Amino acid sequence: MSALHPVIRVVSFFVLAGFLSLGDLNPLLMAAAVLVILYGMAGGIHLRPAMLMLRRMRWLFLSLVIIYFWFTPGEPPLSSSPALSPWLPTLEGMQEGAIRIVSLIALVLAVNLLLQSTPREQLLSAIHWLARPLRQLGVSHDRLVLRMALVLEAVPKVQALAAQPATATPQSRTVDRIGNAAAVLYRQVLARADDEVCHAVEIPANGRPAGVQWLYPLALGGMLWLAHHAGQVGA
Repeated sequence: MSALHPVIRVVSFFVLAGFLSLGDLNPLLMAAAVLVILYGMAGGIHLRPAMLMLRRMRWLFLSLVIIYFWFTPGEPPLSSSPALSPWLPTLEGMQEGAIRIVSLIALVLAVNLLLQSTPREQLLSAIHWLARPLRQLGVSHDRLVLRMALVLEAVPKVQALAAQPATATPQSRTVDRIGNAAAVLYRQVLARADDEVCHAVEIPANGRPAGVQWLYPLALGGMLWLAHHAGQVGA
């Protein structure tokens, strides 16, 4: 993974994310196999931050389960009385929801692998290189990457502020504590922004990726397309 040019890593991620967004089972299985191989090649050192990312998304996963399982029209998975059927999830919802949730998990694993294996400077340089065609549309790719760099720089600082224990009275409700914590964090962020010293942001140039390395995203896209096409033919 480390031998791949950062541009190739980003393009490969976009290819993987594009096929995962289709919600098709066959590309999902192929993508899962690719991720297992990549994490295995890395020795599993990137699994812990991936598990942390997934843990933070647990409420999103729960909401997707509720939305897909219970709000997708279809038949209940088991024969039941008419009075009980409206309270059961539908078989179609369970199938669709499972594919969407697992696809999202695979996407999170892919994002984590990209972020853990690519230093921030190389990642920004790759995006800067890929965004050059936007100049033809009147979009400044320099400003785009600069804003991304500033956001990535600010996120750890905001996380550190959010991790600080908030003061609250024992009688305060949970909603009040959340609101007070958000208000305090907002004021702290504004105060930090006013005191922040301007500094130069340098984006190193990684150069053009070797032509042979473009075979990696092409091969990945070809495998995922064949898997998707096989699923369409089988259906």
